[in-house]
Amino acid sequence: MDTGNNVNDASFWNVMPLSPAIVIALYNPRVAGLKSACGVVVGEITGHAAERIVERGVTLAILVDLIKNAPMTYPDRKPHRVCQQKENRKIVLDRNTGDIVTVVDLDG
Repeated sequence: MDTGNNVNDASFWNVMPLSPAIVIALYNPRVAGLKSACGVVVGEITGHAAERIVERGVTLAILVDLIKNAPMTYPDRKPHRVCQQKENRKIVLDRNTGDIVTVVDLDG
């Protein structure tokens, strides 16, 4: 029986309640290997970043857009990290591992 829960449908990702473990399990395969706007190849989502993704309601579509299309790039306070920002959101990437360290809502 078809329940209408097609994981390839963008609307599925926008309404599904998430936990950090679900974010890691389901988002990681979809973002690992993407080349970010600043040239870093994404490794994986850290536990901290997964918690922030859930807390801040960041959908997979928003995360992919931040990774690929963030128009602002600037150094983090730690030299091995880089920030990418689009509108009121930013992600912090580890330049060495490609891991997504955190996701920040600049309005909150």
